Amino acid sequence: MRRLAVVAVFLVACGILPAHAQTIALAFKKGDTYKYGLHLTASFNIQMGTVSQDVKIDAKAKESVAVTSVESDGTADISLTVSDMTITTTGKSPDGQTSTTTTTNSSAIPPQQIKVAPDGRILSVNGESISAQSPFGVLVGSNLAYAVLPDTAVKPGDKWAKSYDQSQPGGQSSVHVTSNSTYLRDESFHGVNAAVIETKSTATFTMSFGSLGNAPNGPPGESQPGGAQPTPAPPVVGGASMQGTVTSDTISWVDPGARRVLKSTEKADLKSTISGLATGTAAAGSFAGGVTITGNQSLDLEPA
Repeated sequence: MRRLAVVAVFLVACGILPAHAQTIALAFKKGDTYKYGLHLTASFNIQMGTVSQDVKIDAKAKESVAVTSVESDGTADISLTVSDMTITTTGKSPDGQTSTTTTTNSSAIPPQQIKVAPDGRILSVNGESISAQSPFGVLVGSNLAYAVLPDTAVKPGDKWAKSYDQSQPGGQSSVHVTSNSTYLRDESFHGVNAAVIETKSTATFTMSFGSLGNAPNGPPGESQPGGAQPTPAPPVVGGASMQGTVTSDTISWVDPGARRVLKSTEKADLKSTISGLATGTAAAGSFAGGVTITGNQSLDLEPA
């Protein structure tokens, strides 16, 4: 019997016998808690007219994901808590000077409330649509990243695509997301035969700003781990808007039996511009050449 099983596995691997299709979706239960080790890195460049500034961030922390409620369609409300965080920030000023700062916070940061669909899409953070959070939040969903899972049974090699819109109430922001996913393979992970799913996504967004004064912290709307926002942002006045694109590549190891994500990695790139600065203002005069923000970030969630 064992020999026959080995032969069957070999034939499936060679494509001689068809692999068994299975349903891959997340199932949440109130009271469940998942723990991860978080490692996030990010690099940004802000070009403000003739002024350019670079910032790099490296953050490590513990992450706890607790399911607080589950809706009838399987969508879960979860509370995400980050603790024991260490952040190293390296900045390079326009005159070429480089400075590095490391901060450690052992206390738990106030939790974020996140809504997650059974197919892994992050629907909202703290009660707001993803588009209201930040350009990176469109796909990253704060410090949580899941691949987009299929709606039907699939087997290794299968592909599927999903396209959807997100909009902030009041029409101040809009996001169109196109995702293409692949069931890469089955892989043993910590004793579990996990399904490895990859999702490549592109999101185009427009974010309109109200009347804002000088914003001394990170790129507009971009909240860094622990609430730290070390990246200087340009002043923005009423009527300004940000347009851009976020592309990401997310890989998740999913336990088909327990229907939960065991591990995830993600890489994302941002390209955006700020336009519509009102003429005759100090902000418009200072940044007459326009404002461009580019960057990339990576996120790794390992079981803890």
